[in-house]
Amino acid sequence: MTVVDKLLKWDELRVQLKAATAAGKELACENADLRIANEMLRRENERLRDSAGSIPSVNYERKTGPDEAAEAGADGIVNTEVG
Repeated sequence: MTVVDKLLKWDELRVQLKAATAAGKELACENADLRIANEMLRRENERLRDSAGSIPSVNYERKTGPDEAAEAGADGIVNTEVG
C-alpha cells in the first residue's frame, strides 16, 4: 500500500467517522425526545388511573380463572358493578 493509498484510506475513514458522529448526535436527540414523550405518557397514564379509581360505580377486574376467562371475553377484562 502506497502513501497515497494510505492517505486516501484515512480520508475515507475520517468522512465515515464524521457521518457516524452526526448520526449518533441525531439519535441522541431523538432518544431524548422519546424519553420526554415517554415521561409525559407515563404521567398521563397515572392521572387517568387516579381519575378512574375515583369512579365508585364501576370496578374493572382482571379475571384469571378458567370460568371467569370465558366470561371475560377476548380482552380478559370484566366490568363488574360495585355495591
